[in-house]
Amino acid sequence: MYELPPWNQIKMEGEWLQDYNCGYKNPLAPQFLIETEETTRILVVLETSNPEVGGIVFFLFNFSKGSKERFTFGESDLMGSSPYKKSLKVQKDFELKSGKYALIPCCEKNFGSKFSIT
Repeated sequence: MYELPPWNQIKMEGEWLQDYNCGYKNPLAPQFLIETEETTRILVVLETSNPEVGGIVFFLFNFSKGSKERFTFGESDLMGSSPYKKSLKVQKDFELKSGKYALIPCCEKNFGSKFSIT
C-alpha cells in the first residue's frame, strides 16, 4: 500500500481595510511571506464570509526583490494566481522551488472584510 507523505496546514487571517483599494499593486494591500527550504507542493485556499466583496483572487510573487517589511515587485516576478471568482472561496496549487514568495489576496470591492488563507 502506498503511504501518503505528511501534510502540514497553516492558517493565516487578515483583513481588507476600508481605507484603501485591495488590489495587488497597492503597497498597503495585505501580504504574506511563504518560505520553502526545498521544492514543495502547496495548495492555497482563500476564503471570506462576506459576499459583498465581489470577486476574490490571490497572486503569488517571487520574493527575490523583496524588502524586509513590504514586498515590491515587477510583473516578471508573478508566479501565478488563483482564478478570479465572484464566490466566497478560491484555490490553486503551486509547486515552489526553494525560496521566498509573497502571497497577496485581493478583492473586488473594499468593505473592511476579513479573510483566511489555508
